[in-house]
Amino acid sequence: MSTTVAAPTRDGPLRTARRPLAVEAAGLGAAVALALAAVAHLCLTPRAWVLFSDADSVLLPMMRASATAGEPQRWALSSVLFLPERGLYDATAALGLGVRASLAIDAVVNLVLLYAALRLVAALVRRGPRAQGVAGALTAFTAFTALTFLDSTAAWDSLELPSLLATTTYYSATVLATVVAAGLGTAVLASPRRRAGGAGIALGAVTAGSVLTNPLFLAWAAAPLAVAAAVLVGTRRVPLRRAGLLGAGLATGAVAGFLLRIPFASVIVRDPGSYADPSNALPTLAYLVHHLIDRTSSAEGLASVSAIDTVLVLDVLLLVRATRARRTAPAALLAIAVVTPVIVTAGTVLLGTAALRYLQPAWFAPLLPLVLVPLPPRIRDLLRPRAPRVALAVVLTVAGVAGAGITAAGAATPDADIRCLDTWITTSGRTGAGLFQTIRGPKALLADPRRLLQVDRDLRAEPWLTDRADYTVTRVSFLVADPSTPAFSTGSAGPALRTISCGRYRVLDWGRPVLAVLPSGPIVPPHPTSPTMDGSPLDR
Repeated sequence: MSTTVAAPTRDGPLRTARRPLAVEAAGLGAAVALALAAVAHLCLTPRAWVLFSDADSVLLPMMRASATAGEPQRWALSSVLFLPERGLYDATAALGLGVRASLAIDAVVNLVLLYAALRLVAALVRRGPRAQGVAGALTAFTAFTALTFLDSTAAWDSLELPSLLATTTYYSATVLATVVAAGLGTAVLASPRRRAGGAGIALGAVTAGSVLTNPLFLAWAAAPLAVAAAVLVGTRRVPLRRAGLLGAGLATGAVAGFLLRIPFASVIVRDPGSYADPSNALPTLAYLVHHLIDRTSSAEGLASVSAIDTVLVLDVLLLVRATRARRTAPAALLAIAVVTPVIVTAGTVLLGTAALRYLQPAWFAPLLPLVLVPLPPRIRDLLRPRAPRVALAVVLTVAGVAGAGITAAGAATPDADIRCLDTWITTSGRTGAGLFQTIRGPKALLADPRRLLQVDRDLRAEPWLTDRADYTVTRVSFLVADPSTPAFSTGSAGPALRTISCGRYRVLDWGRPVLAVLPSGPIVPPHPTSPTMDGSPLDR
């Protein structure tokens, strides 16, 4: 009797082993294409100012330039340390492509990392084929990038919040950590015991790292997770011991994070508690309402607000349905998605922190349950033949290539006004000064960033998000102004001898260092006005 060994077929073990990798690669490729398209949109609109030149966005290029110039590193930072963001920026800047190119690469990477975080959430909270998890993560990510396409102005403090993830210093690491924490929290509450324990340990580690770099994580992630767990315990969908495990992970991580911040005390000039001012609650509410009205006054703003509100309402309805059906994992994720915007918005108002960037979770948390959306059978059937899949791949490839080209062009095109100003300062070989919102874009691109000092209108040193070593220089010879700059108090120095125009910038030049830079007063965040690309003022 002879034995026949069957030849491997296309449907054999080898193909089965490769299929998961191909599915994941397809999802990642689609995410990269979408991210490139989104960043290209930002580069083509006035939103490019926020990406490349905003006073806050250029902090990391300023830090790297200061270190490269050999300046002592004595930074004055807020309660946010930007440690993951700094690591990413330094890695991309090491490629030697320039500041704008590094910021553009970081923008794409931040968005792709959001897809990765959503993919992790899908893996933690849903069962079923790998392709379903990839499709769910892509659904949520596509919704987020679609919202990014509705942001197009140069207003940094507005409700154009999804696009802030593309920047380096509007808490991108905290956004990503909050998404991951939502998935881990759901796993703690809804997974089998052994898996829940591992998720609890991972949640503690994420909390520790996030609190280390930005305590805002506690308001964005820890508080909503605790409230969602309490709701689920109260409705008897989750046992109390699971909520206790969740609380233990969050508490342990928070304590560890604050302990890890101790070595950084010398660079933190404002602790988290100093941001709270409950007496400012009503003005903060009025401020938010004003910006909501302003945002919905445009078609794209109305579409953005309407879309996220619609998703939030659907989340509420689906939460009720999942709770009644005793589907614990969906109920937990939906509860987190519902309570997060409420807690973040209410907390912002009650604490009197009038800064719209704190509301970012209101635009991404409601989208998290989209990772649970199943791939409809009709779409699965449509994509089963090779031709539709190839066509979709071609479309995404074209979008990605076009996005990469536009992004590269935007990154390679320097701001003409900043280039003019920097050229003049470098040629002069002298040191000048200007306001926070005016000089930071040019300062980040200077070959020697020490040539520009950050001061207030009275020429007092203003060491906020800058290197305090700059102020070894006590006298300057010129001031930089823009359309929003109020008159400087120059004392006995009198009027400038000449004025040099560089587009939106003006150099008020005294020719020699006759302007004394005074010692700083209390270190607080500056609250000036900031010019848009067309020179019109914006409240900062």
